Amino acid sequence: MRQERVRTCERRISAYRGQTVLVPRRRQPQGAPHKPLFYGWWMVWLGGFLSSLNKTAVNKGFPVFVAPVRDGFGASNAAVSLIFSLARAESGPAGPVAGWFIDRFGPRRALFVGALMSGGGFLALGYTTSLWAFGALYLLVVTAGANLGFSYALSTLMNNWFYRRKALAMSVFQAVDSLLPAVLVGVVALAIAAWSWQTTAKIMGLVLLVVILPLSWFIKDAPESMGLTMDGDAPGGSQDPPRPPTARRRRWAPPAWPGRYGLLRATGFALPWPRPAPGVRVPVRHVRRQRANQLGGGRRVFWA
Repeated sequence: MRQERVRTCERRISAYRGQTVLVPRRRQPQGAPHKPLFYGWWMVWLGGFLSSLNKTAVNKGFPVFVAPVRDGFGASNAAVSLIFSLARAESGPAGPVAGWFIDRFGPRRALFVGALMSGGGFLALGYTTSLWAFGALYLLVVTAGANLGFSYALSTLMNNWFYRRKALAMSVFQAVDSLLPAVLVGVVALAIAAWSWQTTAKIMGLVLLVVILPLSWFIKDAPESMGLTMDGDAPGGSQDPPRPPTARRRRWAPPAWPGRYGLLRATGFALPWPRPAPGVRVPVRHVRRQRANQLGGGRRVFWA
């Protein structure tokens, strides 16, 4: 008994008497072990940041290039606007090719190739001397890389990591994706005004290459590559709680005969009406409508 008391107590010396007293030792609260943050949320934040850099250069930042490019090449507004309009329409035909590439090589390699094309394309835009060379580089290299590595690859990445929380993950991704361009587009406009659009394009290309290429190696294609599961669920657990088999049937599959009754009323044909199955209760309102149709004439609906 005394040994147990010594184990559970510790000696403390009183400051004012110099006596040794036994004070119960405080027990540490035993709670649930701390669960680390799911790695998929790092994919959301990192993917949103990388996409925001690309969106600043390609999507949101192109309006500030229209007037300087027009004045630099002495072209018309229609010619310059045509290039940027075709760039926006390029995402449609490039979709199947990007989908095939992502299925074969994964989102991380697609992001690396897309960043290499976008950054290298912007770096080459600073050395163009004609409008047609500018248009060819912007359409075939810059925009193609942006569609492959950012529009399609990062969307696939979010779908690979999340199932139940997919809507929340996509919303956070879009929020991070739209936050940074709101600030950086103004910086791009100031850089064009201070220097020239060629110098600014070179700087943007270097930023895309130096920042996005190293960070792309932290992207993981799927949680299975790290021994995890979607949404951070336990291995072998159910990702979606099962629904009762009759829930969807009761919600989406109403009985067949009221729909046929409404079809007969809409068409006005007097066709034989099948009797309900045994044990099926017919609502009183349907019986009253049947009698009203019989008395009205011309639209007789009767039980066969």
